Amino acid sequence: MAMSLVGAGLIVASIALLDRNSAFPGLNALPAVAGAAFLVWPRAGGVVQRLLSLPPVVFTGKISYSLYLWHWPIVVLYGYFTSGSSLSISERLVLLVASCAIAALSWRFVEQPFRQRTVGLSPRRVVAWGVGAAVVTSALAMAVVAGQGFYSRLDAEAQVIAQFLETPGPQRGPVCFITSDINDANALDPACIARDATKPTVLVVGDSHSNHLLAGLRAAFPELHFGQAAASGCLPVLEAKGERRCTEVMARVFGEIVPQTKFDAIIVSARWVRGGWQEMLPDTVSYLAKFAPIIVVGQNVEYASDLPSLLLARSFLRWGGGDPDKSAKIDVARSINATVAQAVAEGGGQFVDLLAAYCTTSCRPTTDEGLPMLSDYNHMSGPGSRFIIARLRKMGLTIAGIPDVATPERLASQD
Repeated sequence: MAMSLVGAGLIVASIALLDRNSAFPGLNALPAVAGAAFLVWPRAGGVVQRLLSLPPVVFTGKISYSLYLWHWPIVVLYGYFTSGSSLSISERLVLLVASCAIAALSWRFVEQPFRQRTVGLSPRRVVAWGVGAAVVTSALAMAVVAGQGFYSRLDAEAQVIAQFLETPGPQRGPVCFITSDINDANALDPACIARDATKPTVLVVGDSHSNHLLAGLRAAFPELHFGQAAASGCLPVLEAKGERRCTEVMARVFGEIVPQTKFDAIIVSARWVRGGWQEMLPDTVSYLAKFAPIIVVGQNVEYASDLPSLLLARSFLRWGGGDPDKSAKIDVARSINATVAQAVAEGGGQFVDLLAAYCTTSCRPTTDEGLPMLSDYNHMSGPGSRFIIARLRKMGLTIAGIPDVATPERLASQD
């Protein structure tokens, strides 16, 4: 009985303590696996065994594999229909009931006939058909991969959007953005932080949200040279906390790169929605302002799901769904930007509001060419970056220490 209680405790603890950020599978799977073993090992009866012997629990066990197979497509397709917005309790219950109902039908009319051998096939022929089906399925899967999903099945607009779902390849040229794939702060190329002898030099500092600005900055301000010192895994503030690769890069930025190099301006950008910067940002801006004019770029709007996926869903789900406006967390971004702007003002820097370029009561999901503004749920795409920064420059944004804060009112005056 004690072993069963321990097993049940391990399973419940796994459910309560693991979340979407937990590494899984791996060592985090061990408690749940051990808990299952402890539950099935004892032969003697007990409270846990009696609970697991109740008819509803037994039936759930019988349909569990079908439930495992069916619940995911049901949840995902419904998520596209609701544009990735958070599900209410009632919606979760409805999806649970629907998944259980379909799983029960699948168990009764698909699993059971094969288990009971009512299909009239000998064991040898069942194995032969199973192997044949596995071979055909594998061949079809390899064909889909080789054909890159068969873009030709999509209309022209959807084909363009689908390209933004592809995983970006490795960095080309000097390594200026240290990612988890590189994971070495010493890999930062000296060319990334060197002055340009022919142009004013601006240093861009931050995490991946500073990296996605560069396409737009370089296109909108060709008269400037943009260096970069960035790393994923922490925020660009004094005494940064986070992944070692990032904290080491930030230590170099504040202790070595900025004091020893004469930059004409410094741009700081990050995914501020993560938090943890409120106390240190004013001091960080004040410190950097001793060496060059400081521009801090605010938070862009994020979505509950990948924006390209939402746009594709909109083209597929003709009866509704895939509405970016329902998925956009614009109020969250505005609230964060108000706090960032206040912290930047306290430190004596200039704040730039990205939302001013493409958001009013709602946010534009695509550029003038119909390309997604984001490449996932929070990073600007190359076309989106170029659109937003170009719009900000038309609104009066100047880089080189001249404060010209972008505001929605200023945007309205340009239209």
